[in-house]
Amino acid sequence: MGKDVECTSREVKNDLPMLKGGERVLLQEKCHEEHGSKGILTLTNSRLTFERQQGLISKKTETEFSVNLDKIHNVWTEGLVSKKLAMEISWSRGPNMPEHIQKRKFSVSRPGEWETTVKSVVQQE
Repeated sequence: MGKDVECTSREVKNDLPMLKGGERVLLQEKCHEEHGSKGILTLTNSRLTFERQQGLISKKTETEFSVNLDKIHNVWTEGLVSKKLAMEISWSRGPNMPEHIQKRKFSVSRPGEWETTVKSVVQQE
């Protein structure tokens, strides 16, 4: 059900998602999905986004998900040796469609910091 995503702490400056008025980036890491997709995990003061990159020479970026903070639930870290950031995200296929909850896991460089920051901005929403 959930996908594991491995992230590095490499700083990303030019690959920002399209920011909305008043939106600012809080945390961001270049990521590699367990099954081969590379991308960027970004937390802003209003949403969480994962943009994956495809192609070797001509890189295309595609938004895998972008959810408002009110769609993020139950944020925690798990694992003994290799800690991961885990959360449940609710989403819907469209208006008047039922919402689904998906568990997502990310191997970020500082899962405790991500957990604390995500929880903090979700509470402020």
